Amino acid sequence: MKNNEKGRSMIEMLGVLSIAGILSMSGIALYSKALYQRKISNTIDQVSEFMTNMRNYYRNRRSFELPSATYDPRGLIPESMIMGNELKSALGTAIKISKGGENTKEFYIELIDEDKKIDQNACAKIVTSDWGKNVWVAIGGKSNITSNTKEGPISVTDAANQNTGCKRNANNSISFLVK
Repeated sequence: MKNNEKGRSMIEMLGVLSIAGILSMSGIALYSKALYQRKISNTIDQVSEFMTNMRNYYRNRRSFELPSATYDPRGLIPESMIMGNELKSALGTAIKISKGGENTKEFYIELIDEDKKIDQNACAKIVTSDWGKNVWVAIGGKSNITSNTKEGPISVTDAANQNTGCKRNANNSISFLVK
């Protein structure tokens, strides 16, 4: 007796589909992680570009007016930060810009993390980045930048500190004072 069956059995097809499903799920997870890492890098680039633009424009001027999402005639704010009438980072956090002192060229940039979009990993990458000279970084509001705050990025040890560093599932707002 001859067996004239052609094709694959249902069990073989289910096996192939389950393997394909597992591989695609791991691919989606890797893609999602890579996309999030790109958002962190874009946020760092946005803040760095804004700091550089502000410093260059106001270097030789005696006073300055801060730009906003609705008023930036000099084009100091990167276009990718302007979302309607608000400033947003690539991570989706609100960005607030304020003056540091009345008769100074100091200004603050705050990444306000009310929705907990900056996780522990993103917080650590942002605060430990090299922001250049005359930049103070603090986790939390701008009131956390005190006379005890060191210039430059936060050390990895301080960023990992359970009490004062980046926290898991917490509001990880980040403030910069640029002089």
